[in-house]
Amino acid sequence: MKQHLNIFLPVVICFIVILLLVTEASTLLSWFFSPLIETLQTASIGIQLFIRILLTHILWCFGVHGDNAYLLLIGVDNGLTEVVPNLTASQFMDLFILYGGSGATLSLIIAIFIGSKDSATRHIAKIATPFAIFNINEILIYGLPIIFNPRLLLPFIISPICNFLLAYSAISIGMLEFDTHSFPWITPPLVNAYIASGHLSTVLFQCFLIFVGVLIYLPFVRRFSLMSEHYEFDRELIKRVQFQDDIEKMNETHYLKKQSESLKAEINLEKTIKEVLAGELQLHYQPKIALADGKVVGFEALIRLKDEYGRLKGPYFIDAFQRAGYSHIVDRFVINTVAEDLARWSLEDFYPKVSINIDPNNITDVQLLAVMNERLGSVAEQVEIEMLESAFMLDLSRIDNSIRQLKQSGFRFWLDDFGTGFSSLSLLSRINVDGIKLDRSILANTSEPKGRTLYLQICKLCSSLGFSLTAEGVETLLEAEFVKEAGVAYVQGWLYAKAMPGPEAKAFWLERNSE
Repeated sequence: MKQHLNIFLPVVICFIVILLLVTEASTLLSWFFSPLIETLQTASIGIQLFIRILLTHILWCFGVHGDNAYLLLIGVDNGLTEVVPNLTASQFMDLFILYGGSGATLSLIIAIFIGSKDSATRHIAKIATPFAIFNINEILIYGLPIIFNPRLLLPFIISPICNFLLAYSAISIGMLEFDTHSFPWITPPLVNAYIASGHLSTVLFQCFLIFVGVLIYLPFVRRFSLMSEHYEFDRELIKRVQFQDDIEKMNETHYLKKQSESLKAEINLEKTIKEVLAGELQLHYQPKIALADGKVVGFEALIRLKDEYGRLKGPYFIDAFQRAGYSHIVDRFVINTVAEDLARWSLEDFYPKVSINIDPNNITDVQLLAVMNERLGSVAEQVEIEMLESAFMLDLSRIDNSIRQLKQSGFRFWLDDFGTGFSSLSLLSRINVDGIKLDRSILANTSEPKGRTLYLQICKLCSSLGFSLTAEGVETLLEAEFVKEAGVAYVQGWLYAKAMPGPEAKAFWLERNSE
């Protein structure tokens, strides 16, 4: 709605400007053609008709509606001038010049059916025939086309002029007579001839003109058809590269799909933002347990949304925020909330380590790094930053530079969710992190021999490269025993505790570490 309102004023301005220009242009054209108009108005009706036929058909050759343009210039009343008693100039045009439309194109259609071997041309003629019966020929003019087509322009002009000479001569010597009956311009040929005269002689004369028109058009149509055959290799080439049309159709389909998905994503994003604003974002903390003694060594800060009805939900909105470019807002919330919780805990002589997740696209953002140093720099030794492997695929050198800067301040780094997607083992030798968190997905496959072997070999490889290991998603005692045997030092999972609010997390720490 906003976009449509924004273009309303430019549309009004353009309309007014064009109206003024057209008005001035009309005045200028009237002045320019006034000598020609005055000459035509004083000329005989025969000369007027000849000039009218010539000009209107030349205008049609350039795609301009010739008859309408001529009458606008000369005046509509000019068409009411009588050629002979009971026959106006416009009726003369409809009877003998414009049957099938301008250019006497009913003759052209017949000539195409007789002499054309080009299937495309014949197909256009078939489509145009029902319209040509009612003197409408735009399909031929723009479909063949006739306009800007040097092979058909000449007969398009010659045929009406020849019809004029024959018809005007026949009328002048008294061969044809007419009564006072008028007819609409869309009246079919032959029918209009009988209505206008009431005599079969006029109908037969119109048939004669159609036949003459066919003879005029026929050699040009055959030449046009011959040229089409000469360019048959074009069609073969088009057939061979027909896949281009398929590609265009596919591109259009993909574009429409993309637009639909984009619109759907915007609607979902708007809905998600409203839900987030109506609720309350919170940080919950999931304990990280040391397998050696079962004590809590830290927490992972996880986002939760308490909706307007008091229900607690997971961070389902993260992906939508990332796609919309709002991930930095979430990261700032996490950084600020963790800073507040660590400050409050320090007043209570409680100094846990906390892991935070940072969007891969933001780790090189100078402003976000400044916020992190400002809010968490004083407690950097307590903060571990978890990063997805995809972050290192963006720009390893820039990522590494950011990590080095933050590690100098005391932050530690962990590679998160290792084992999901297409994990690159070669990346392990190039990244500057302190530890690796093994995703639940590869632990879930350890019920099979191949899955167990894979998990064991990954742990062995990571340990040999000097990385500390944390197993995520440990849910059973068997899984806990297995990862311990594999060399994993720390675990997280529902076997020990789910993510919980800050006060409960502290209580869990004190209870478990006092045992």
